[in-house]
Amino acid sequence: MSVISRIKKYDISLIAMKVLIIGFGALARSLVNLLCEIKNGLKVSTVLPDNEKYSARNIEIVGIIDVREKALRDATQNSCVRDLLNNDTERIHPGILLDKVPARLHGFNQLLTANINDVSGFLDEINAEIGILSINSFAEKTAIEYSNLLAEHKINLINATPIKIAWNNQVAELFKNNCLGVVGDYVRGYITSIDLVLILNDILRDLGFEISSLYALDRFGGAEGFLLMHEKKMYIESMRDLLLSLLNPLEASYTVDWKNFLKNEKMSSITTEFKAPMGDLELYLSMKINDQIFASLTLLDVIRALKAAVDNGYFGRIEEICQYGFLFTKTYEKSFLDRIASFRKFMARFL
Repeated sequence: MSVISRIKKYDISLIAMKVLIIGFGALARSLVNLLCEIKNGLKVSTVLPDNEKYSARNIEIVGIIDVREKALRDATQNSCVRDLLNNDTERIHPGILLDKVPARLHGFNQLLTANINDVSGFLDEINAEIGILSINSFAEKTAIEYSNLLAEHKINLINATPIKIAWNNQVAELFKNNCLGVVGDYVRGYITSIDLVLILNDILRDLGFEISSLYALDRFGGAEGFLLMHEKKMYIESMRDLLLSLLNPLEASYTVDWKNFLKNEKMSSITTEFKAPMGDLELYLSMKINDQIFASLTLLDVIRALKAAVDNGYFGRIEEICQYGFLFTKTYEKSFLDRIASFRKFMARFL
């Protein structure tokens, strides 16, 4: 049963979208760099057309939270962050951590945490409208507590983590009851190699070709992506060290920056065969992308879409947005073109 509540549309005069970032990792850094460039005149193309009322230029960063000392220091020293926060570094604040840190995650060896009351007071001060949850995937208890805090402080939620938040019916009901929206889970870029194959399949089908076989291999960098591939938690740090020890840096440098790839990027390889009376066709596709950059572009759409939907009375889990910009949906996974068409149709009601 849907947890979306629909009420009569109403107009607002405030167009600023005030965003809180919880977890200053690679995705958050990519987003603030993108917003900084947009403020300086960069024009970016996204699925959701830019318009005067819900323009990406009106997205404001009003606060950043993290528990890692290095991340908090990096945020304080980041020139884009300082520009977006108008040099008010008091809006960079320690967060909460309720989960035990796995031994493999070396970035959490120096922590600076706050208690729940301190974080609650910080939320009162910054007056955020939308919170982007971008913490590490091991912190499930922490993610749920952040969800409760955001709902309590009337802040809508975008869950960019693999943790089940938007599709947690109890959490979605909480946001619905507080007249807020929650979307997620795990933000993605626009298109994958599988999407490309399906698009090609639609084109070639008109010519009489049909897919007879398909082989796909995705190699993810970073702990987050690796845990998405395997149900059992495996030690990505050990695998990374092993791979780097087997590679001669001088030999590898002209092909792939392995340290960067293992941290941020994804490489997809697909071989597919098409059958037709006139003869067979074999295609090989290879994509190497930085997921964080594409995901931050998607976030521009999702921030504006969530703001527009809530302004027009859509509360709780807003499934039309979830199925456009995120990986884990309750229903079947829609194709790339279906997701875009559904998202555009939904947003056309408001823009």
